[in-house]
Amino acid sequence: MIPYEWPRRPRKELILPSAPGVYALFLRDGAKLPVIDPPTDRLIYIGLGKSLARRCHFRGRTEGHSPRRSLAALVCNELKLKPFLGANGNYKFDQEGERRLDEWMHRNLLMAFALTDDLERVEGELIVRFAPPLNLNKCAQSPSHRAVSSLRASLLERARNQA
Repeated sequence: MIPYEWPRRPRKELILPSAPGVYALFLRDGAKLPVIDPPTDRLIYIGLGKSLARRCHFRGRTEGHSPRRSLAALVCNELKLKPFLGANGNYKFDQEGERRLDEWMHRNLLMAFALTDDLERVEGELIVRFAPPLNLNKCAQSPSHRAVSSLRASLLERARNQA
């Protein structure tokens, strides 16, 4: 499986099945993220879902979704996001902040997916092979990975200080 070969679409144009699979997030042409230099293929994240329909990161729930936390950390200043500490110890945003992040994602990201029953193995192999900059585990850590991790830690500290 090669994520670059999967059809990329805006999230609103995809009907995600209630089936297991892996998915990839790509930056649209012209979209930029601070402090990371996405590869020429624009792949920024690979994930898995036992039900792809339930793994949608494009609707506000930053607290429980790693790629949203990473994206929020990168665009926090641009979107004027104010972090709050959530029940699970991660940061989240008020409804307005989550809505602004949703809109940013819809404007700047494309999604692709492939069905597979071998979720863990396929996701792990893809992350190791392509090392997308928002995947902070399971792959070699580049300067982009370390910058995202640092920004996330900083945003979490801000949320803790708000509590």
